[in-house]
Amino acid sequence: KKLFLFGFPLLMASFGGKIIGYIDTIILTAYVSLEQVGIYNVVLPSALIILFIGKAISSVVLPTVSELHAKKDKVKLTAGVNLLNRYLLASMLPVILSIFVFTGFFIKLFFGVKYLEGIVSFQILIIGVLFYMVSNINNNILTGLGNPKLVTKSILYAAIVNVILNLILIPLYGIEGAAVSTTFSYFLSFSYSSNKLSILTDIKLPFLLWFKLLIISGISLGFMIYVKGMILDEYLQLVILPLFVIFYLIFLFMFRIVDLNEVKYRLKLIFK
Repeated sequence: KKLFLFGFPLLMASFGGKIIGYIDTIILTAYVSLEQVGIYNVVLPSALIILFIGKAISSVVLPTVSELHAKKDKVKLTAGVNLLNRYLLASMLPVILSIFVFTGFFIKLFFGVKYLEGIVSFQILIIGVLFYMVSNINNNILTGLGNPKLVTKSILYAAIVNVILNLILIPLYGIEGAAVSTTFSYFLSFSYSSNKLSILTDIKLPFLLWFKLLIISGISLGFMIYVKGMILDEYLQLVILPLFVIFYLIFLFMFRIVDLNEVKYRLKLIFK
């Protein structure tokens, strides 16, 4: 009985996740051409590939949080979640921004010129993926704390909003409308899970950290777009990526989001 009561909300959460993943394709079929549906079904899975990083982290987070919660070790639990909030976003943002700027290049390279119509949709979805990644980790933390019902509410609310927005935006904007609907539902799940996590624990939402990362990301994105516009050859434009990473890392240390001594300490623990 206990297993069933714990697992059933997670089953419903999984069902809600499938709604978010597939309902836009179903609604698209009724309003746009099959060519457009095909393009969307290329860009959506391509954007979601990055989620394997979040899933790998979540597979470790869930049992760890569950153990710390059972031991009532709030200090380590809070410290661990704060580290995730800092380093996950800081490490994933350059990946997201790089893909965002070079979306056209990657689509043309892997799928061909005829799929370039999906550039805007892909760029919208790649932003949503970042929210969904953090939301997925938050949901695993909530599950580890013994609150699977909150996870269900988070995803089902997002799924309902996703359906409503798809019905409104797809007839108006096609695949871009579907991308906006999915991204907003991911953001809604992120907001709900983050809020519940802060209420149930002593963990405070790192608004200052997020604001700093937003400023750094905006500056770095502007730098990448500006330099890219000065280079005509698409392959030579890739030279920007290592320069962008160096530029981004400098800002991380300048804004004191990452401390060099702490990074050395964490690396020693990993290699040990």
